[in-house]
Amino acid sequence: MVCYRALHGMCVGYEELRSMLRVAAETVGTRPLTDDFPNDKFTQCWLAKHPDLPARTAQLLDVDRASASTADVVLHYFNNLQSVMKTLDLLDKPNRIWNCDETGICPQGRGRVRVICPKGLRANVQRSADRENVSIMACVNAAGERMPPLYIFKGVRRKHQWMAKAKKTARCAASYISNINGKWFLYWVKWFVSLLPPERPQLLVLDGHLAHIQLDVVKYGTENVVHLFALPAHTSHFLQPLDVAVLGVFKTLYESAVKRFSIQHDGKMPIRDDTAGIASAPLIEACCAENATKGFKDAGLYPLSLDVMMKKIIGNKPTVRHDELPHLSIILSQKAPLSNLLQVTERQKRVLRELDLNVDALNVVSLLSSTMVAPQAQKRKRGDWVNENYSGGQLLSYDMMDNAASAKTAPIAKRKANNESAPKEKRARDAMNLHDKAGHQTERSKKTLEKWERAGVRREQKAERAAAQRAKAQRITAQCEQRLNRQEVVERAADGCTLWVDV
Repeated sequence: MVCYRALHGMCVGYEELRSMLRVAAETVGTRPLTDDFPNDKFTQCWLAKHPDLPARTAQLLDVDRASASTADVVLHYFNNLQSVMKTLDLLDKPNRIWNCDETGICPQGRGRVRVICPKGLRANVQRSADRENVSIMACVNAAGERMPPLYIFKGVRRKHQWMAKAKKTARCAASYISNINGKWFLYWVKWFVSLLPPERPQLLVLDGHLAHIQLDVVKYGTENVVHLFALPAHTSHFLQPLDVAVLGVFKTLYESAVKRFSIQHDGKMPIRDDTAGIASAPLIEACCAENATKGFKDAGLYPLSLDVMMKKIIGNKPTVRHDELPHLSIILSQKAPLSNLLQVTERQKRVLRELDLNVDALNVVSLLSSTMVAPQAQKRKRGDWVNENYSGGQLLSYDMMDNAASAKTAPIAKRKANNESAPKEKRARDAMNLHDKAGHQTERSKKTLEKWERAGVRREQKAERAAAQRAKAQRITAQCEQRLNRQEVVERAADGCTLWVDV
């Protein structure tokens, strides 16, 4: 079980080993166990009987990296890379295959120091108070050649003292978080292309950081026949040459240079202005041809090798040899859990003895394999944040924070409850409104009809009055014409003329 866990990136710790030993002893059940079993002495004796299981310092491995380091991911990456290298005809041209990566350092250093100190006194050591991060962009190729480094400091303006003790070919940039971004990476790619020899095409292998896959970067590289190839996510720890054999050496050399700085400078502690000068020599030594070519070889990039890539994966590794783990092989080959191994027949026991297996060991492995839980990645969950307006800048206990969070969330819960009850009340109000509207519409219709009837009567009355007025006007017109005719007859008679007028 210990070997199986190690092959899958889940090495057993000391306390976990003690728990497994107790489970094994309880499963066998040959004698009663004390509360402190197994103690440190028993555990040390057990480890002494198994010299192939030494205690080692573990290397931290993110859960995301462990889950991404699978055979399927590596095989897909290898097929794509092989196709690209064949298309570009780079399988035998190591001087055209490059790898770039970014790493961070600080003037204080990060390594722990072993010191000589008298007994009874605290083993303290003084370090620089300047802990500001500085990033370095390094680049090497499979032939052992290297590019000058790019130092990225935190800030907007650049200080000329930063590069006073660095190599003249190095470059300097500044960003808000002292890391590479899309703008500065585009500038670096342009600088990188300007330093390349005239041979084309060239291949630049890098991780899939967001700043590395900008459209402007890819477009500029394509225009200059420099092709960019991104590594799979969370696999740079064993597929990127710089991570495999260069940057680790650089960090060790840099820590040593930081420790020697105060001795070489009359007790002065390093600051940010000294970072580039301190890192210059360790970076040149770490990026030597031997380390660069070793990184490409150990990463399986050049010479291109699938077997080398598969050796360092963590997930469903196809090279796990279960024949060396016979008890575990029996357990893993069963479709159903072996819960009844204690009740086996004599014939089954003889078969197991022929295979050099015993029932107790099978029971132990079965129990441990059923209780083994693989680590799972977990995202940070959203919680109830306490606003400073509630806390008033005080130191808070859990109960005080709980009360403050409840006071903060109470109005939200009330609004939510109101929103949930609002649709029912709204439907009831709408029904009442429809009923009222129907009644109002009926009354309004009646009033409208009555209004229309009154309007019709008024129109008829107006028509009658208008007809009477027209008749009256006609009568007045006729009377006026008669009067005019009579007056004309009288006037003609007075003139002595006889005019017959039909009156």
